[in-house]
Amino acid sequence: MTFHVTVQNTYHLSSSVNLMLYIDGQPVGETSGTISPDSTKTFSIRWFAEAGTHSYRITAYSSRLGGGAVSSEGTVSIGPEASAPRVDGGGGSNSINGTIRVSPSYQIFGAALKVFPEEVVGGGPVYFTVEVRNYESGVLSLVGFVEDESGAVIKRIDGLEGRIPANGEKNITFSYTVYGAGEHTFKLFLDNYDGKPNGEGEEHWSKTTVEVNPVGNIIANMSCNPAVVPLGESTTCTVHLGLRRPATVTLNLEEVDFGGKKVWPDGLSGVIVSRKTVTLTPTNMQEDLTITIDINDELADYYFGKPIYKTYLGKFVGHSYLIEAKFTELNYPVSDVITVVPFKGDETDGIINYGLTLTEIGGFVRTAVSSDPVGILITLGVYGVTHENDIQWTLEEIIGNGHFPQEQDNNDVVGE
Repeated sequence: MTFHVTVQNTYHLSSSVNLMLYIDGQPVGETSGTISPDSTKTFSIRWFAEAGTHSYRITAYSSRLGGGAVSSEGTVSIGPEASAPRVDGGGGSNSINGTIRVSPSYQIFGAALKVFPEEVVGGGPVYFTVEVRNYESGVLSLVGFVEDESGAVIKRIDGLEGRIPANGEKNITFSYTVYGAGEHTFKLFLDNYDGKPNGEGEEHWSKTTVEVNPVGNIIANMSCNPAVVPLGESTTCTVHLGLRRPATVTLNLEEVDFGGKKVWPDGLSGVIVSRKTVTLTPTNMQEDLTITIDINDELADYYFGKPIYKTYLGKFVGHSYLIEAKFTELNYPVSDVITVVPFKGDETDGIINYGLTLTEIGGFVRTAVSSDPVGILITLGVYGVTHENDIQWTLEEIIGNGHFPQEQDNNDVVGE
């Protein structure tokens, strides 16, 4: 006979579970497997039945239980024909079904990622909620992120936003616009250590999906590779275009945006489009075009404005950017997100001299001081020579020269 056991993992990480079947107190069979976070899985254990009334116990061992176990038990009566077992006085089945719930014996916090709506037509805004529960008697500081399926970070969680009250709950909300037909997966990571999935501290993962259903006859989406781009390197975004039904359609690329600013066709040598026009026909219903963007000084000068001295290239680091391709024949953009990181092999983002020395900036200060003399003096006093490479950037912010688009969506994607 077969015992079917459904194991529920209520933990926010995958759990390895070992199931042991005991008959009359003696182990007679076992199985094992891994259960995804916040999900269930059914396992089967076979036993060569013997006539008589027997007690059974199925025990689930999991590392999430700190070495402990949970069990389900009962009695089974086997008549002369082993094919007709009776469970707890019932009969007529040759299998036993049961459920075991595997929960962590102790955890500091719990976290889950939710989204609404889970399905959109053609694309559009969706609303995420990061639900966090603190099981500790003290305030908890958490660090982490939400990333898309390619690994680009769309939301960072830290600082005040990551502070969870003692024995309390907190919901962190943000919106995000999803385009591109198909299923989009988003993953939350949180820990109480350094915000990196490296096994340090208590780590939690949670994921959710958004399904974008195509509208009309054209299917369009974009994927950028790599999605995590070091300074000085490039990403290539491939726009996939297709038809749901045979037709003849010509699509014309009219604009490419990076982080909310138009970068093509504005003459940047580091933004290269493979072709401007794609024609789909009944015999050629799928075509691609590519857009390559260099994360270089030229892009930084265009995007942020050129400083008096050197470059603002390093200011791209630590942010994610929406890349959009706009076609005249589509009433929605095709987009993807990339995250910019420091130069390869460098773990810091402060090595770029993108400002001025105190001597070099003197003329600029005299010009700007009339706008906010108190702010200028405070800035110089606080930063001093040890942060001289940030002075021009800070002064420009003070006099109202914002470098990033102002947005109210509470996500970390610039231009979204």
